Amino acid sequence: MVKVRGLRREDLFPFMNLLFRIFPHRYDPATFTSLYEIYPKGMLVAEADGEIVGFLVGIKSSRDKARILLLGVKDGFRRKGIGSLLLKRFLIEMTFEGVKQVRLEVRTSNREAISFYRKHGFSMVRLIKGLYEDGEDGYLMVKML
Repeated sequence: MVKVRGLRREDLFPFMNLLFRIFPHRYDPATFTSLYEIYPKGMLVAEADGEIVGFLVGIKSSRDKARILLLGVKDGFRRKGIGSLLLKRFLIEMTFEGVKQVRLEVRTSNREAISFYRKHGFSMVRLIKGLYEDGEDGYLMVKML
C-alpha cells in the first residue's frame, strides 16, 4: 500500500537519491534543504513498504498562487496512481492554504506529463521558448482551484 505524507528531515537523503535517478540533470541538494526549511508543506513523498517511491516539490509563491517544481515516481511504480495521489494531496493542501491558482512548467516533448496534468484539470497557457538548460521549450500550465 502506498502512503503520501510530508517529507521529514530524515527523508532528505533518500529523496535526493530518487530525484537524481529520475531526472537527468543534477540539482544542488542545498536547494531542497532550503525549500524544506522555508516551506515544508510543499514537499510530499509517496512511501511503499518504508521506501520512498515518489515525490512532489511545490511552493506557495504568493498569497493565492502556488507552483509545482517537480513531480517524480520511481521506475516500476509508475502508472499505478502514485503521481495522482501526490498531486491531489498537494492541491488539497494548497486549497486549505487559500491558493486559487497552481502553475507548473513542462517540457514540450514530455507528452506523458502533459496528458497527466491535463487529466487533472491543468490547461496550457503559453509556450516558453528555451525554458530548459538544453534549450528545449516548455509549456506553462495552470489550474484554478
